[in-house]
Amino acid sequence: MRRSMLAHLPRHLPAWPLMLADIGQPSAADVAAVLDVSRRTVERWNAAGQAPRVAALAIYRLTRWGCSEDPAGRRLQLAESLVLSLRADLIAERLRVAYLQGLQQDTGAAGSANGALWRQT
Repeated sequence: MRRSMLAHLPRHLPAWPLMLADIGQPSAADVAAVLDVSRRTVERWNAAGQAPRVAALAIYRLTRWGCSEDPAGRRLQLAESLVLSLRADLIAERLRVAYLQGLQQDTGAAGSANGALWRQT
């Protein structure tokens, strides 16, 4: 028997201020626009430190906790990690190329048996 999609909703949610902090502390106006409520309503929720469950569920889906429960969100987190790793590798390789170019310029021995192995094309 197939479970209802409603059974996949989290029973417990992080505190409203914690969820807002996790998604970058958006302004009350930004949260209001996303949730289709007034800015003043969001300001009241923020002052109280809690929001109605339906609003909290919507924001929860944007947090790292909400993303980690969603298979697509987990794939997105893995992809973001891969991108960061590849960027670090790219920076390291660019530094290596700059080092080799510096060696070639310092020695002036381009093309000799002992020269650097870098040729700019």
